[in-house]
Amino acid sequence: MTIGKDVSHRYYADAGIDANNPTSIILLETIRELPGKNYYVLILGAGTSPLNTMETDYRSLKNWGEISWTQDLISNVQRSMDNQQLYTLEIARSLSYKGQIIYNYLNIEIIDSFVDPFNYKDIDKLKILADRLINENQAELDRVVQKLKQRG
Repeated sequence: MTIGKDVSHRYYADAGIDANNPTSIILLETIRELPGKNYYVLILGAGTSPLNTMETDYRSLKNWGEISWTQDLISNVQRSMDNQQLYTLEIARSLSYKGQIIYNYLNIEIIDSFVDPFNYKDIDKLKILADRLINENQAELDRVVQKLKQRG
């Protein structure tokens, strides 16, 4: 144990354990390391699950047990984390010179919110989601590539 000592390296299975808004950390470190530049941020969302509570009538909802609420709880936390990243970028963009910070956020709606990136059995599901993200956002991805080519 390192209680009371400065820990310079920490290891986590999920970055969300340490920072639910990785964009703010990356943007801050990049601006510190390369001040006065133009910055482009591309966020690829982890997928947004539909909320069961939005499609369930009150009579059914009031009888849900704790386990039934878990999926929507996880989905809401994930949506909140994505929104925090977008709020961070909007604040940074509004405080910077016009055009200094540009960003894109690409995401997809998913059905199975319990895809485990650490379980090799789910790798096929992750590939399907990645292909869908690319296919559903192809036009935007093409614009991103063109912007990056222009900036050289």
